[in-house]
Amino acid sequence: MSDSTISEKDVRSFQTDYLKHLTTLSTGAILIIVAFLEKIFETPEWIALIAISLCGFFLCVLGALICIALHVADVEGTIDVDSSPWDRAAIGINWGSHIAFVAALLTFVIFAIKNIL
Repeated sequence: MSDSTISEKDVRSFQTDYLKHLTTLSTGAILIIVAFLEKIFETPEWIALIAISLCGFFLCVLGALICIALHVADVEGTIDVDSSPWDRAAIGINWGSHIAFVAALLTFVIFAIKNIL
């Protein structure tokens, strides 16, 4: 059996690809919500959930873009993301993006269920 290890460069590449997918999903969700809100729900109730959902998807996109920028800066050698303050900031922003995405998705699902039933 060979000992397979993943390089730090590969890990950064996987993380960046994942963040790009998260950004694409969030951006698409924003566009779909805005485009079809009036057409699908004629008299929507609990409209505040849509505002929360849109803000969550926006924060997810913003956080993912910041994390991607940090990854690029780390690869270019502009900053050392592995140093303590940058590392904590990147981890916090990354988790914040994920929490915002899940919160946005949950609030939109609750809104949809409330207005479909």
